[in-house]
Amino acid sequence: MLQCQYPKAVHVRAYFRFKRGQWEKVSEHCRRYPQ
Repeated sequence: MLQCQYPKAVHVRAYFRFKRGQWEKVSEHCRRYPQ
């Protein structure tokens, strides 16, 4: 998992995840991380 460097930012990090031979795009919100 990617750690958000800016917890106060409403920035959304998008990364590609390889599953079952297919690429899936997953976006994580920085606000989800209390740190």
